[in-house]
Amino acid sequence: AAMPVIYCPLCPFYDVKFVRVVNHVGQVHASAHNFKVTCGLDNCVKVFSCFQTYRRHLYRNHNMLDTEFSSDDAAQSTPSASASATNFDEGTEPITQPCDSAKLEKETRPFLEVKRTLLLFHLKMTEGLKLPYSTADTIFGMVKLLLSATLKEFAEEVNKKLATLKADLPCSDINTLLQTEGLVDVLFSGMQTKHQRTNLKKVQLAGDQQSTIFLLLYTDELELNNPLGSAVGKHKILLVYFSILNIHPRHRSKLSSIHLLIIARYSTVTDFGLKVLLEPLIKDLNILRTHGFRMHNKAFKVCVVAVVGDNLSLHRLAGLTCSFSGGRVSRFCLAKYEDLRDLVLPTQCVARSGASHASHLAAFLLDPARNGKIYGITGPSPLASLEGFDIMNQLPPDAMHDVLEGGIAVVVKAVLKGLVDSKVIKKDDLNRIAQFSYGQHDKKSKPVFDPDKFLAPSGNLKGTAPRNCA
Repeated sequence: AAMPVIYCPLCPFYDVKFVRVVNHVGQVHASAHNFKVTCGLDNCVKVFSCFQTYRRHLYRNHNMLDTEFSSDDAAQSTPSASASATNFDEGTEPITQPCDSAKLEKETRPFLEVKRTLLLFHLKMTEGLKLPYSTADTIFGMVKLLLSATLKEFAEEVNKKLATLKADLPCSDINTLLQTEGLVDVLFSGMQTKHQRTNLKKVQLAGDQQSTIFLLLYTDELELNNPLGSAVGKHKILLVYFSILNIHPRHRSKLSSIHLLIIARYSTVTDFGLKVLLEPLIKDLNILRTHGFRMHNKAFKVCVVAVVGDNLSLHRLAGLTCSFSGGRVSRFCLAKYEDLRDLVLPTQCVARSGASHASHLAAFLLDPARNGKIYGITGPSPLASLEGFDIMNQLPPDAMHDVLEGGIAVVVKAVLKGLVDSKVIKKDDLNRIAQFSYGQHDKKSKPVFDPDKFLAPSGNLKGTAPRNCA
């Protein structure tokens, strides 16, 4: 019989697991300024405007969520009582202990509940509170250090008390448990997350900087004629460049260090898609990452660090919606355009991550029409097959587009308008910028603007990045 599905109370999203629907509400809807959700379980009609209160209510008053979490998520990650205490994770190598590991494992079986609690604590951080895995791993490491220090102090006190006893006690079992380093390692063994193991490969590759060439890719679209004329888009081309990050920045900033990688008509990209265009490049990059090449009797491997460009290009590369006037407008979080004015703190936004994007993409593939709008996804990323590349972490903001041609214009306008309104300077003083005698190399970057139009409510600073920066 088909399993019954559970629908989100706020959108068409559905799943067979109720806990996933609740997590979906927290990821997608909780950051909305007008968030309201009705419980609906067991004819409960309570309405909540805070997601944490809603989730707490489900745990305290309805057994469905707690039972499902315990039996599904926790049970998949927690071994049975008869399982080995060091076999929590099949992909993790056992840790060599300073004492007899088999004996220590036997002695620490009473601590299996402690180990289970630690694992549930990690699940709570990553799946319940939606903390990034890197943050959860850092917290988990600090907990390990704290527990180790506490047990060490306790063991020293017990040893002191035992030393005062004159009787010859058979305390070999006690001595085994008092080896706190081995005990803590057994408790935490097998708790490395998939995130840690995946990152280990990246760290191992990136750590050997002497034999790894780091590449930075840059993409942009270029109009060869007047972008406002009748032939707009007719001669538009797509360009992909690369630069080698191993070179010092003073040399990397030269045009001779920026190399053309791909040039194609944009009409070709529209007809066949980015995936077809980038497939040969990605294939070569994967070979260079895995097998590398040899030069002067030395082996080198190649690693793509990031891809930069304007927001439109990067959203297209990430497989996200390319509209910035409605829906999910950011590739870094799930903020909606209509909520941007109310989102002033990072904690108010639900950040996108590699793991969450994978779940969003899985939901998209089930129902593209509905779930595509919910998560702001248009399809799988053309870069998904690039080995070791995280779509959500390696498409960073571009300083030129976002700052020099974007945010800096807003800041400059606010500062100059404030100075003029407070009569520190006059509008006529701004004309001196145009009258200033610029040097030979700065003439092309000379800022040109009308103070009256620029300081008007609808005015903005138009110009290239060098002009805005000047």
